[in-house]
Order: sequence, then structure tokens, then C-alpha cells
Amino acid sequence: MSNNHYGIIGGGINGLSVARQLLLDFPDSRVTVFEKEVDVAQHQSSHNS
Repeated sequence: MSNNHYGIIGGGINGLSVARQLLLDFPDSRVTVFEKEVDVAQHQSSHNS
């Protein structure tokens, strides 16, 4: 069992991609995504589409 706990700052496409990859690479770890907006991908990621 892993005791690793990762914190990701930013819930945009890059932050969520890193969080996903960490969970795929280390399935027993904990990943927390910190986002200032109400929902994810509401700032720059949503403006790029």
C-alpha cells in the first residue's frame, strides 16, 4: 500500500491530465485537485475551445 498523497493545483486540462496519470501509474496513491473555480476547466481550458 502506498502512502503517497499528491496535490495538484489547478483543475484545467493539464492539472486533470497529471492527476489521471498519477492514478494510472500509482493506483494506491491519493490525488487531490485544488481548483478555485466552481467547476473544473472553467478558466483558460474553456477559453481555448
